[in-house]
Amino acid sequence: MIHNQDKFEIVLLLDPDFPGEKIRKTLASKLSNPKHIFFDRKASISKNRKKVGIEHVDFKLIREMIQYEVKEQEIKTDLNIHTLYELGLTGQINSFNLRKVITDYYHIGHCNTKILLQRLTWLGLTKEDLVRVLNGASS
Repeated sequence: MIHNQDKFEIVLLLDPDFPGEKIRKTLASKLSNPKHIFFDRKASISKNRKKVGIEHVDFKLIREMIQYEVKEQEIKTDLNIHTLYELGLTGQINSFNLRKVITDYYHIGHCNTKILLQRLTWLGLTKEDLVRVLNGASS
């Protein structure tokens, strides 16, 4: 895969659990500018509710999620850890739920504050974008 990355576009589509994210991080560090597709854990649970994996995702959902692929890129943005704190996305009682609103809206998978900031930067989002999403969720 690493040898053919110049010939093909690499899209990382991995399980939405800790091992899947660890594999994603390892592969992404060895590839140049891979694209990512993230799935919600609920969509990846087996019918017997005992396993989590990309193989359990409905094929229609996979086709739909292709439009939400995210490319690793450093885009200049006004977001930083302090901005996330101001918006309540970290360090607050309700931060987990607010992060979920953002990650669900932008289809960037479950993540902690550090990874959230990284993925929002990949998308080139601003504080104004996040405020709009959070205000839309509260109304």
